[in-house]
Amino acid sequence: MIEEKLKILEKGIESAQKFLENICSPASEELGLMLRDKVRQWRLNNIIKILNKSSGNFDFENDQLILKAHPRIVSEIMEKGSWQDNEEIQSLWAGLLTSSLDSSGRNDENIIFINILNKLTVRQVRIIKYFAEKSPKKIDSQSQLTTESGIILDSDIFFRIVECQDIDILSSEIKHLNSLGLVESGFGLACGFFEETKKDPASHAAIKTGRYCVGLKLSSLALRLYIKGQGFKGKMNDFFDDLK
Repeated sequence: MIEEKLKILEKGIESAQKFLENICSPASEELGLMLRDKVRQWRLNNIIKILNKSSGNFDFENDQLILKAHPRIVSEIMEKGSWQDNEEIQSLWAGLLTSSLDSSGRNDENIIFINILNKLTVRQVRIIKYFAEKSPKKIDSQSQLTTESGIILDSDIFFRIVECQDIDILSSEIKHLNSLGLVESGFGLACGFFEETKKDPASHAAIKTGRYCVGLKLSSLALRLYIKGQGFKGKMNDFFDDLK
């Protein structure tokens, strides 16, 4: 059983090294150094999964990759992504690698998003994914892609999306997203949990219902992170079909 697992790992390593030689030979050398340093099998498996997810989205010409990645980008993704075994986040790491490719191999823009993704939890990634896909979007006066408005959800729906029901934990997650500039606050925006109110017919006063909701508005930075994490290499404004 152990020998079989080692053979599978060895094949994965060979495939990953060959793949890296095509897009970025310095990164292939680094992977070899990591192997000689006896990096744990767990991290190697994570690297291989990320590279395999990326390789399925690349463009080939005569069986050769026609785009390259900046060595710094590949190195950072291998180092930071190797600590993540969650498939949802691995897919974003793979997407960042894919969207980093260009003909010159000198595109380092995604360093910004690599550093942000490295700070996110699984629940935060689920929040970004849902609100990026569901929020109404527009092109603003500076021709930048942004969310037109936030979304307010019943707390039970939000719990199912993030797969957690602890309001204290989720409030901390939302505050962290806000500190990273990924969700907006102020100007009357709901940013997190709040108790729903309704107007009393007699007094017209606001009465709390005991029902909690969650309101969030993603920033343009969060939208860019989401799009880059899908492996998209075009203009941000071309990604969504529902723009106004």
